[in-house]
Amino acid sequence: DKLLASPQFPCSSCMWHFVRASQASRSCIPLQLRYARCKAAPPAAPRKPSKRWAPRGVAGSLIEQLQGRWGDDKGVSIDVCGRRAIFNNDTSHVFEIETSPTGLELCGAQFVGTGAMPAWRDFYGERRWARWTVASDKAWEESFWQFKAQRLELRRQLHSAYCNLDFDRVTSLKAAWMGQDTLPGLTPEREAVLQRGRFLVPGTCFRHTKSGYRGVILACEPKCTLPAAWRAKWIRNRPSGETQPFYRCLVDERDRPDSQGQYVAEEDMELSETIFPVESKLADLFLERSETLGCYLPGRQLEQLLTLKQVQEGVSLNFSHSE
Repeated sequence: DKLLASPQFPCSSCMWHFVRASQASRSCIPLQLRYARCKAAPPAAPRKPSKRWAPRGVAGSLIEQLQGRWGDDKGVSIDVCGRRAIFNNDTSHVFEIETSPTGLELCGAQFVGTGAMPAWRDFYGERRWARWTVASDKAWEESFWQFKAQRLELRRQLHSAYCNLDFDRVTSLKAAWMGQDTLPGLTPEREAVLQRGRFLVPGTCFRHTKSGYRGVILACEPKCTLPAAWRAKWIRNRPSGETQPFYRCLVDERDRPDSQGQYVAEEDMELSETIFPVESKLADLFLERSETLGCYLPGRQLEQLLTLKQVQEGVSLNFSHSE
């Protein structure tokens, strides 16, 4: 009390102003240092947009990829030109593809796919699109069919050699069958496709890797040839999934009594020596058994109805889907 009352010590009011000034001085020092550091530091990188936000550049890129004709999983065709979309089940209206903070919208549906695999989701569910046609490469298709024809002929010769008890020829033909013959003029990628499926020819038995049913091949195709509605519904990894080889097959009636035929992607087929013979009335009609090889060979009727280049539309088989 005496100290506070002494004339050398300032009054309480002066003391309060002194404390406030000293506190302000101490608080300014770090602020000044922080400002100096920020001024000397390089400019910060711009913040990344939120995942829900679709920048104008991304939306424009998606719209560019959507140009052209598509088909959805319900059988409707869609023509996209610029931002306009015309559906063949309602040609009197032109719908606009709009941009929003969450991406693209069409007829109230939100875009949830990619440029290669468009999908639109609304209150009623999801609709998937696939290109109206699959890209064609005539040179590759001819090479594919030529390779399959050579492999099938090799199997026929092997069967004949067994029947004639010509075991020297059997040995050489088996080595050729297990080998990796090549065709000239193919890229390494195309050659790899042929080698992966070199044992898959008409008459070969297989098991479906996803669904587990057994079957036998009737015909080979270098790409998926079914309509866009089927591809949009069943092929997920487009476009590569629809440009791989596909096979028209008969299904073992013990596994699927109500399904005679299936259209199967090569990636879903697994060879098995224990499947032959399959139980199918159509297999006995179109194919001939080879007990020595444990497989089938195309019969005369199949050769007339089917070719390795194209499956004729007149064949009455219920080829549904690949699941």
